[in-house]
Amino acid sequence: MKDYVQRNFVDKGMCADWAIHDSENDKGQRNLHIHVLLTMRPLTENGEWGAQQKKIYDLDENGEKIPVIDKRTGQQKVDKRNRKQWKCHTADSTDWNSRENAKMWRKDLADTINATNEQLGIALHWEHRSFKEQGIDREPTIHIGAVANALERKGIQTERSNINREIIKHNILLEQAKEMLMLAKQELHSAQYATYKSTQIKNTAVSREKCQQVGIEVMEMIAKVRERKGRFDLPIVSGKHLRNC
Repeated sequence: MKDYVQRNFVDKGMCADWAIHDSENDKGQRNLHIHVLLTMRPLTENGEWGAQQKKIYDLDENGEKIPVIDKRTGQQKVDKRNRKQWKCHTADSTDWNSRENAKMWRKDLADTINATNEQLGIALHWEHRSFKEQGIDREPTIHIGAVANALERKGIQTERSNINREIIKHNILLEQAKEMLMLAKQELHSAQYATYKSTQIKNTAVSREKCQQVGIEVMEMIAKVRERKGRFDLPIVSGKHLRNC
């Protein structure tokens, strides 16, 4: 964890205070986790705290500062100390508090734990992405907290734990519904296949009957031609007769 804290936080200029907590509840369930306290305000070269936010002046198309105009006078506004006012906005001095960084830190933590587990031969995989990001149709449980956990260990049900119990029940029902839907699809597919085979067999029988009927009609035509000409010649590609009927 020291390397993780160093490369993700300290190397970026943050001060980091971290500690690993390892506890076990009365059911023998281990609760191993880490706490990391970080600074959001940068340090200056003199070792003093810098500003958490900075002022950025808005510029026009020529790169010039845009004055704040008083609608009543049409003149540029001034403050109480007679300083001219310019359009501006504030922005964080660093990107340390951004959601994008939080996602990167979560991924790096999962990668670090998974790499360590692999080295130690531990068959456990950590996943930093949410169910939604993984494409898993399951409702996530909510964070219970230390106070609620302590009450639950004493046998006292809490509102947040009850919410999680309902979520777990809902997820179980959802999985059962998915299994039933899959079985129904399989049965439907089997029924459709059986219907297809039955229709195919029926069509084959009909085709045979048609062939027999056509054969009879052809033989009748041959008989009529032979009766009229006295014979019936079957031509082949060379123009010669295959045989005389």
